[in-house]
Amino acid sequence: MTAKHLIIIRSICHYMARRTLIVSLLALSLTFAGCSRFGGVDSPTGPSSITPKVYMEPASQTGVSGREFTVKVYVENVSGLSYAQFDIVYDTAKVALPENNWAEGTFLKQDGATIILLVGSEQTITGTTVKRSVGVSRLGSNPGVSGTGILCSFTFNASATGNTTIDFDEDPASWGFMDVNNSPITITVGNGTTVNIL
Repeated sequence: MTAKHLIIIRSICHYMARRTLIVSLLALSLTFAGCSRFGGVDSPTGPSSITPKVYMEPASQTGVSGREFTVKVYVENVSGLSYAQFDIVYDTAKVALPENNWAEGTFLKQDGATIILLVGSEQTITGTTVKRSVGVSRLGSNPGVSGTGILCSFTFNASATGNTTIDFDEDPASWGFMDVNNSPITITVGNGTTVNIL
């Protein structure tokens, strides 16, 4: 790891302690490109097979109270992706996401590039529903990658019986998909994951 990367990581940690992950990721973008990154997001209106989109897999699954289950976040048909930012939403009355129960996917590092995955703290939306900001980025000036693959994954603990959903926050302010030149990539929001906890 170079001194440049250490400075970036220290800056990210400093911002995360003061504000939200979104600010941290903007700091990361500023370090690499000298400008902020803001990507586009379309409403889920039945995207065609060639439309870049982000979605969760599996679309539905069965969990068991007291046990873990995993949700993977995919991108599909994307071109030149270097950076992705989004929020996930879930109900803490049904599931828990322990610290560090997440992992980098293979998509952004498919050519051996170094990547960084950051997940912010829980922010209450209403009642027991919370969101967490997520950011994953390739480091350095490596070109973006194209195709379909896993951005990251989350391993939740099922804590109460019943149906619940792990989903994306569709607020455009929470989204940012960029190429290595900081050009926004418009992406369609796909499905989340519905979990039937027994």
